[in-house]
Amino acid sequence: AYTLELNNARQAGITQELAEISGGVEAMK
Repeated sequence: AYTLELNNARQAGITQELAEISGGVEAMK
């Protein structure tokens, strides 16, 4: 369970980063 929670947290962080990168790319257009 610990590993799963850790994995979910990391996935959420990656998703957040990708969203911010995508937003930044959109803003530059």
